[in-house]
Amino acid sequence: AVWVNEQDHVRAMAVQPGDQLHLAFREVVRSLDAMAGVLRRRVKTDETGELFAHSGRLGFLTASIANLGTAMQAVVEVRLPLLGGSEAGSPWKEWCLAQRVQVRPRLDEDGRRVPGVFELSNSDRLGVSEVETINLVSHMASRLVRMEQQLEAGQSIRSEEHTSELQ
Repeated sequence: AVWVNEQDHVRAMAVQPGDQLHLAFREVVRSLDAMAGVLRRRVKTDETGELFAHSGRLGFLTASIANLGTAMQAVVEVRLPLLGGSEAGSPWKEWCLAQRVQVRPRLDEDGRRVPGVFELSNSDRLGVSEVETINLVSHMASRLVRMEQQLEAGQSIRSEEHTSELQ
């Protein structure tokens, strides 16, 4: 879906089931490229051919300072009942923040938390590319799912490969 003049100049979204973040990214890129092609044919652009406010140094200039740069937010919803159930004293959310990924509880239509379900999203928009953002969020979702699987198998997530990461 592409929304125009909603919070910013243009907002494009794609939703894919499962672990299809890269497919959703490709869908957004194709949609925006198609929209830009139509606009180029119908709207007078500036001398560089740019359609939207863009800076080579800062990225896309947006109405919201929080979106300066790529202006892209990649969100993945993950079910982590065991990891999420150990909220008190668990360093996994702080570890995610140190990796530049935000963790928020998933809320239902009434604004109530969905137990054990979290939304992961990128913290940074400035100084990173869209591809780097997608790869980071995808990689972090994969790491957290592996941690959850370790807990399901009765193993500690502080063992093996995650020891140094969670300290």
